[in-house]
Amino acid sequence: MREKKKLFSRFLMGVLGIPLFSLYGQVYRAELNLNEVQDDQLRVRLYPPPLLEEEVEFHMPRIVPGTYSVYDFGRFLNNFEALDSLGQKLPSIKLDSNRWQIKNASRLHQITYWVEDTYDSSKDNVVFEPAGTSIEEDKVFVINPHGFFGYLKGSKHLPYEISFQRPENFYGSTSLRRIKHKDENASSSEDIFRADNYIDLVDNPILYCKPDTASIWLGDTKVLSSVYSPNDRIDARFIAEHIKEVLKAQESYLGGVLPVDRYAFLIYLMDKTPLSGALGALEHAYSSFYSLPEQMNDPISLAQLVKDVAAHEFFHILTPLTIHSEEIGNFDFIQPEMSKHLWLYEGVTEYFATHVQLQHNLMDKDLFVSKILDKIRNMHYTYNDSVSFTDLSKGCLDVHKEEYGNVYEKGALIGLCLDVELLRLSNGRMNLMDLMLKLSKIYGKDRPFKDDELFDQISKITYPEIKDFLLTHVENNTPLPLERIFKQIGIRYTPPKNKELWSLGKEIPVQAGAFAEIRKNTDDDKGEEVYAWLPIHQQRAMTKKEFNETIILLHKINGYKVSEASPETLIDLWDKTKKPGDKVLCRLSLIRKKEGAKGYSRKTRWKRLRLHRIEGTQEPSLSFLKEPDPSQKDLYELWFKK
Repeated sequence: MREKKKLFSRFLMGVLGIPLFSLYGQVYRAELNLNEVQDDQLRVRLYPPPLLEEEVEFHMPRIVPGTYSVYDFGRFLNNFEALDSLGQKLPSIKLDSNRWQIKNASRLHQITYWVEDTYDSSKDNVVFEPAGTSIEEDKVFVINPHGFFGYLKGSKHLPYEISFQRPENFYGSTSLRRIKHKDENASSSEDIFRADNYIDLVDNPILYCKPDTASIWLGDTKVLSSVYSPNDRIDARFIAEHIKEVLKAQESYLGGVLPVDRYAFLIYLMDKTPLSGALGALEHAYSSFYSLPEQMNDPISLAQLVKDVAAHEFFHILTPLTIHSEEIGNFDFIQPEMSKHLWLYEGVTEYFATHVQLQHNLMDKDLFVSKILDKIRNMHYTYNDSVSFTDLSKGCLDVHKEEYGNVYEKGALIGLCLDVELLRLSNGRMNLMDLMLKLSKIYGKDRPFKDDELFDQISKITYPEIKDFLLTHVENNTPLPLERIFKQIGIRYTPPKNKELWSLGKEIPVQAGAFAEIRKNTDDDKGEEVYAWLPIHQQRAMTKKEFNETIILLHKINGYKVSEASPETLIDLWDKTKKPGDKVLCRLSLIRKKEGAKGYSRKTRWKRLRLHRIEGTQEPSLSFLKEPDPSQKDLYELWFKK
C-alpha cells in the first residue's frame, strides 16, 4: 500500500505539479515552554505535516530579511532528534550548520531540539541583537521566530501554529494574531499564535516579559508600545507619548492614511554592553524590534533615540514590506538572491525618516542640513563612492559587504535627489512619496516586481529623465549631481577638494573652526597673554591611541586683552599670522576607561608642536543662498513644506 502511495505522489508531483503538502491542507504545530529553561536553553517540539516521501530536509535560516548578514541560526540548535509517533528516533544527518536530512520521513511525527540564545552566546559571528534571541529565565524572552523554529524544504508556504506555555505573570507582545481556545478548560498561561506561512512567522517577533504596554490610535491603526526595562528606567506609556508625534507626522507624510491596521514597537532595553557592540532595530511588516541601551543620561534622551530609530523603521511598512522585488517576496532563507534595489529599501526609507521631521517641525532646517552634510562626508570618506549602487546591493553579503553601510548615507542622498528632481520636472505636482504610493498600488505585499523592470516602471509613471538619473547615478557609478540638485532649492554645495592644510605633525590637519574659549596665561615671564582654543579635525586613519586623545590647540596671540578682542577676531588673527615653523602650545588629554571601575581617567600634558604645510582635503559644505532667485524659492518651498 505504501508503494502505491509513493507512486501516486510522484505522479502528482511530476505530472500535475501539486506539492505533496497541499494535498493534506495541514499546518506546522510547534510548542515552546518558557517555564522549562535548562542551561539558558529552551526546547522546541515541532509537529510537521504528514509526509509521503522517505527523505526530507529540515532547514533553519542561514539569513533572514532585513539583516543583510549571514548568521547561520542553525548553529544555535543542540540535540536535534527526529521521532516517529512511538517516540523512536529516525535516522538523521546534519548536512551543514542549517540543514538536517531525515530518513524514513513518511514516519516522521515530531522534531525536537534545544535552542541556545544569541544575546550571550560565546560563538563567533555575533548576531545583531534586534535579529537575535534572548532567554533570561523569569525575566524576559526575546522570540525572533527564525531563531527558534524551522521548516521542511519546499514547504515554507504552509500555515504555522505556535503554542507557548508562559509564566502566569508574563505577557507576549507581538503583532501576530492570537487564537482563542475552544476548550474553556484550557490553561490561562497558554498562548497560541498562527501565521499564514513561515515567511509570515519570521516577520513577527514576540517579546515575553512582565507586561509594560501602552496603546495609541492613529486613525484606524492601533499602535502598541511594549517595553522591557530591567531597572525600570522608562515605561511604555512614556515611549508611546514620545513616538506619537513622529507617527502623526508620518501619517500626514503618507497622505493621511497608514497602510496597516496595527503596529507594534517592541523595545528591549539592555543594562549591559551588547555583544554586537551596536544598537538599533529590525523592521517588520506590522512591527519593529529594538535593542537599545537602558543607561542613558535621562529618559528624554532615550525616548528621543527610540523616536529617531522608529522614524526609519516605521517607514519600512512602505518599502520593502509593501514594495519589493521577487528576491524579497519569495525569500530563500538558505541561499538568498539579493535584490539590486537597496537604494529603494534602505536609502529612500532613511531619507523619508529625516525629511518628515523637517517638514513637520520636529527638526529645524539647520539640523536637517547638518545631518545631510554628515551623510555626504560619510559617503566620501567612509565608503567607496565609485561602486555602482546596484552592484553594492547585489553583493552586500560578500564582495561589497564592507560597503553596506553606504545604503544609509549615499542611499538617502539618492532619495533626496529624486525628490527634488520629481518636484522640478512636475512643477510641484509629484514628489518622491507620490511615486512610492503609486508603486504601492501597482505592486504590493503579495505582488513583487522583477528586479530588472523597476526602472522602466518608474519611467512610465514619472519622466524619462528620472530613468536616466537612475541608470546614470544608481546603476552606473557616476557621482551624484549634488551641486546642481542643491542649487535648484537655493542651497550652495561645495564639494570636497584637495587643498594645502596646516599640520602639527603626524599628518593631523589643524582647522580653526568654531571658537571654544579664551583664557589668560601668566605662567611664564612674558606677562599676561591671551590664548584661543581651536579644535583639530581628527582623520579616520589614526592609531587607536591617537584616536583616544582629545587634542586642543592653544595659539598664543600677543598684544590683545580679553576685553579688546572678540573670539572671531582672535580666530581671524590665527588664520592670518600663522606661518610654517611656528611653535604652537598644545594641551593633549589622554582619556582612558578605568580598569575594574566605572568612569574614565584623564591625563593632561603640554607640548609645543611645530606648524608645517601638508596636502589635504577641504571638507564639503552646505549653506543657504542669501538671495535665491524666484525659481529656487518656489522649489525650496515645495520641498521644505508639507
